[in-house]
Amino acid sequence: MPEIRAANDALDRVASVLTPSLQKSAVDGGWPEGIATQLKVGRDEGRLVPKFEGDHKALEDLEYGTQDEPPKPVMNNFFNNYGVQQRIRHETKSQMREFTRFMRKLFS
Repeated sequence: MPEIRAANDALDRVASVLTPSLQKSAVDGGWPEGIATQLKVGRDEGRLVPKFEGDHKALEDLEYGTQDEPPKPVMNNFFNNYGVQQRIRHETKSQMREFTRFMRKLFS
């Protein structure tokens, strides 16, 4: 169905806009750049979520800490940050306007 595909495409565009911000937050939070660049904003059942394409043990050690290293909670802080929530709302509204235009063309 084209409307479902358009909605999914809109969420993918929002995720792609937010991914560089998440990666920068990780580097700024003390994560090695090689690990930070493997972070992505993805979607899962209509929600924006963090995705990681690397060694999950390394990610967990950074995010939650180890016996010897304190946590560097980048992902939780990023997705719970009020400014990021506002940006998600803004980007989502923008994509929904585009989606609405698409639907009007489809049904007119």
